[in-house]
Amino acid sequence: MHKSEADTGPKPTEEHLPIVVLGASAGGLEALKAFFSGAPDKAGCIYLVITHHKSEKQSMLPELLARSSGKRAVEIADGMAPEPDCIYTNPATECFITLEGGKFRLLSAREASTYTPQLDKYGNSLMKVYHPIDFTFQQLAQEVGGRLTGIVLSGSGSDGAIGLRAVKGQDGMIMVQQPESAEFSGMPDNAIATGLADFILSPEDMGAQLASYLRHRKTLSLGKGGEELISADQLRQICELLRERVGHDFLSYKPNTMKRRVAKRMALHRLRKASDYLEYLYHNEDEANHLFRDMLIRVTEFFRDPGLWDYCRNDLFPEVLQQHDYSDGFRVWVAGCSTGDEAYSIAILLNEVLRENNLTMRVHIFASDLDAEAISIARRGEYPAGIVNEVPEPLLSRYFSYSEDRYKIHKSVREQIIFAPHNVIKDPPFTNMDLISCRNLLIYLNQDLQADLISLFHMSLRNKGTLVLGPSESVGETSTAFKTVNSKWKVFRRNPDIFSERVPMQYFHGGRRTDRSLYHAQATAQPRLSDQPPIAEKVLKLLAKKFAPGALVISERGDIFYLHGDAGKFLEPAEGKPRYNIFEMGRGDLPRELPAMMHSAASSEGRIVEKKFKIDPSGDSHVLVGVEKLQAPESMRGLFLIFFHDIETTSTSPTVTAEAGESQDEDEPASQVFALERDLEKSRASYRALLEQVEDQNAELRSAVEELQSTNEELQSSNEELETSKEETQSLYEELSTINSELVEKVNSLSDANNDMANLLNSTAMAILYLDNELKLKRFTQKAKDIVAVRESDEGRPIGELAIHLKGEQFIEDARSVLSTLRGIEKEVRTNQGGWYLMKLLPYRTRDNVVDGLICTFVDINEVKRSKRSESHFRELLWQLPRPFLLVDSTGVVVQITVAMAKALQLDGQSVEGMRLTDAVREPQSSDGIEQCLKAIFEGRQKTLQLAVQPIRTNSSAEASTLQLEIRKLPVASSESELAWVGLL
Repeated sequence: MHKSEADTGPKPTEEHLPIVVLGASAGGLEALKAFFSGAPDKAGCIYLVITHHKSEKQSMLPELLARSSGKRAVEIADGMAPEPDCIYTNPATECFITLEGGKFRLLSAREASTYTPQLDKYGNSLMKVYHPIDFTFQQLAQEVGGRLTGIVLSGSGSDGAIGLRAVKGQDGMIMVQQPESAEFSGMPDNAIATGLADFILSPEDMGAQLASYLRHRKTLSLGKGGEELISADQLRQICELLRERVGHDFLSYKPNTMKRRVAKRMALHRLRKASDYLEYLYHNEDEANHLFRDMLIRVTEFFRDPGLWDYCRNDLFPEVLQQHDYSDGFRVWVAGCSTGDEAYSIAILLNEVLRENNLTMRVHIFASDLDAEAISIARRGEYPAGIVNEVPEPLLSRYFSYSEDRYKIHKSVREQIIFAPHNVIKDPPFTNMDLISCRNLLIYLNQDLQADLISLFHMSLRNKGTLVLGPSESVGETSTAFKTVNSKWKVFRRNPDIFSERVPMQYFHGGRRTDRSLYHAQATAQPRLSDQPPIAEKVLKLLAKKFAPGALVISERGDIFYLHGDAGKFLEPAEGKPRYNIFEMGRGDLPRELPAMMHSAASSEGRIVEKKFKIDPSGDSHVLVGVEKLQAPESMRGLFLIFFHDIETTSTSPTVTAEAGESQDEDEPASQVFALERDLEKSRASYRALLEQVEDQNAELRSAVEELQSTNEELQSSNEELETSKEETQSLYEELSTINSELVEKVNSLSDANNDMANLLNSTAMAILYLDNELKLKRFTQKAKDIVAVRESDEGRPIGELAIHLKGEQFIEDARSVLSTLRGIEKEVRTNQGGWYLMKLLPYRTRDNVVDGLICTFVDINEVKRSKRSESHFRELLWQLPRPFLLVDSTGVVVQITVAMAKALQLDGQSVEGMRLTDAVREPQSSDGIEQCLKAIFEGRQKTLQLAVQPIRTNSSAEASTLQLEIRKLPVASSESELAWVGLL
């Protein structure tokens, strides 16, 4: 349920952040990227992106928007607090977003349905279509008010069009993408058709316009209603300019409401002073129309305030429809109907009540509004597909037809309603109404004008007629003209015991009401008799009295509005309380004859109907009575002019042919009477024969109609199935389009990543081959050409068909072995040119741990081989030295030994290398003497030590001799550990 402007909802303040909601669907990714490319880096607002994509996988939209915009972009989580200059996207799952307590909340379709009006009688969840953009617009408009900016971008369908009403109703700003720049123009076209857009721009231009608007909006302090910006005198001047340009006066509107509208227009045009806006308004004629449309907020929807419609359908309408015999039909006036949603809601429920109670009655609904553009929308009776979330399914299928993403009201309902531009303040009201609905119009007007309109409605209603007002409106606490029927839903009934003084016609003349309601018109008003010289007025009155006949101006129900001349002699007061009605006050045959003449005049398109009959039963004189239904001036359209001519004073015959059946003079010949009777009998016989033929034809027509109805029902069923299939196809197409856009971005990202990987691998100077499960070449690095004779065009060829430059190696067999055993192979290989490589063959595993081929790496080890050869030569040279000594590291392990030392220790060749020194010799005195000596040497406590040891004989059984060892630390250490020299003394 939307809040009215009278509700004390949250008002925007400077400390609150503006929120920009961007709605997009199919083709919207490019539009979003274009928008953020032109958006400022620091606008101080929150960006909320709502799209239609639905997927079980994580959406890539935040990543894509972050990359293209340079802003932080995240997917909304329930309870997340928004931050300025950050982009938030709706999750890929089907959910709805609102803002509560400054934090985002995610709602399921069931939860969201509690936020949307619905009729309790049918109990249907109204979230029947996924319109998250409409929902977000409506909910955030209530939550943040004028801080909201709604933007509709590329997409098919009509999502967003209905939600824009709520944005406009809270003084929010609206921008729509130019249809010609959109990949899919459905959503922009429907949004533009509402007439609510402030700007229609390409996405690239929206960012700059948005930044300017937000900057000026903050400067203008829109959150305070604009009171500090615009003085009362400036507001009066603006109203005068509006009246001159568009012909409507807004001085009786509430000042704060007008000031907020003007302040918003100032922000849109980047104006900071009211005087500057006055100057702009004076020189720009189109601005007056834009301001006029902003004043007329189209905050309406089908079955708005569902509790009221439950009450109307179940209680109010059945009671009033069965209360009286409405011979001329049930008459309804919907004042301020906007785009017709409420008028159609009333018509639908009245038809439902008539159908369910088996009542037959004509329904006449007069729907009026000041906004001619809104009236044209109402006359078409076409609405966006989003109304399925407002209208219950039974009523939607019964009274609407669906085509091209729009619902159209059935012709039978449209024909019950007459839509007309009408200014309820200055134009004559509709009369003889049984029901008047004027909801959320009075809240915009000051109290004096509200009282005037309440009196006007009392005059327009029949006895015990019903008045329905908005939830924040009332007839006034001291008013006795209406009795309260339902205080909760503001339903009132006309009090027939209160006399309502009929408003004279000059009350509406010249476009102005009483002095208290509107300021006086200036040069544009038409001159009236009161403005002419006194002598002219006297002459006109004299001529009218001398030559003009007595006359009356009455309404359709006979209420007398005006008397002229001696018309009073044809009237006489009835007994009891006086009633100014010609059917109650007319003399003689006047009350009996006049209704038929009025009916004839109403159907004769302005022709004057005349008839002579007796007015005074006691006399013999006849009076010629003429009746004309007035078509002009506009203010008197629909009234009847009755004039009287005495026959004795009329010298000429009537200029207009009298009606058939006119009474004849008493002295007509009897033969003429007999002839007329014979003609009448013949006419009756012909009529009876014709009636029988008509009845036969009607029977045939009824049979044909039944067949057509059956055929129509079948076609309707087929059409509904086709429309359902079309909707599903359209929804699928939108999802595929969105997925395709994301895939394009992903392919581009993967292409960039592939280039990065190729450059990285080539920079490592490693030979790498990627093979599939059939040993076909998938990818390779440039260095791999040293191993395999391969070119770019060889990708996809079996590796066995290519020349492999490895000497004596079974590369193919090794590759197949790895694929079959899933065990890697690592070994050194040599090329035909003599180069050495460390070959590793490993299974290629995907992220899902699936083996999808081989990865073969070849590391160049030529330098390692050369180093090993050098080390081998050095060790061989050291081994052949004649002096007995060995080298140990800090752990006591023998690193190198000479032949002479091996013989002295009675060891077998170089097998001692890698042994601990304590395993080769022993010290008789203590078991740890060697370790203590080595520790002292390496810690620097001793420079040289001498130690007596005995060799552990490994090749002889003879007694070991005692050897004297000298230990000293070498000044140069290896890369791994320090070394000590151990020699014989």
